[in-house]
Amino acid sequence: MKINLPGDLGRTIRDTRKANSWTQSDLADKVGLLQKDISRIENETGKVSLQKIMVVCAALSIHIDALPLGQVHIVSKAVDF
Repeated sequence: MKINLPGDLGRTIRDTRKANSWTQSDLADKVGLLQKDISRIENETGKVSLQKIMVVCAALSIHIDALPLGQVHIVSKAVDF
């Protein structure tokens, strides 16, 4: 998914958290944050440090690549048949 706005990242975090069947409190406990921090990240309701966002992304195995606009990064995994 392309992340162009903070809301895009928030939705990605929320969707990934839910796919893991974790509540906001579950995720907060896993990364040492408060539930309200997770809510702020997911809903853009307040300022949250980049450090907190990165910790949450790492816990959810969300990788963020920073590339110049227009540049495409292709990740390929070998598949055994």
